[in-house]
Amino acid sequence: MVEQVVGKSVDGAGVYGESQLGVGVSGMGSGWERDVSGAVVGAVGVSGFSYYGPGVHGDSGEWSEEATGKGPGGDFRSARGPGVAALSGSGVGGSFTAEKAGQIRLVPTLAEFDGGDAGEPVPRLPTFAKAGELKVVRGEQGPCSLWLCIEGSGFGPGPLGAGRVFATWAEVTLGEPVTGTA
Repeated sequence: MVEQVVGKSVDGAGVYGESQLGVGVSGMGSGWERDVSGAVVGAVGVSGFSYYGPGVHGDSGEWSEEATGKGPGGDFRSARGPGVAALSGSGVGGSFTAEKAGQIRLVPTLAEFDGGDAGEPVPRLPTFAKAGELKVVRGEQGPCSLWLCIEGSGFGPGPLGAGRVFATWAEVTLGEPVTGTA
């Protein structure tokens, strides 16, 4: 027997959940399926679709950030794959707006540094990465630095792809620092 909950509405919520202390609506996918590229991925726990608006919408009340230090409209986590994946057939993959803060925050990771070719310290960056990945690092002290993976890792020529190719990174050069005034 297949158990399911179906909700349908002309002008209200088809399915609604509310909780005082927990999750209002939850879903879990425990099998496997193929994504739009044909890759095998885990089954989706909760899915949304809309012809005219967002397929899934999240909101977090203003009180939550002050009370808990957290307040995202969505909280996405993954043990292995991307925490968030976005795809558009004809527009940008993501659009971010913030009225008073930065639109995106890349949380710096604490990195170990080695001496570079010219003796300057160079962060130890991931050997396995895909071209286009950005990484913000910092040492125990000092400012952050931004790095772009310009060549992804993989396997090179040779019998059975024996030549392993590690990711290549380049530092993103920034302009002079300025102090915020708004």
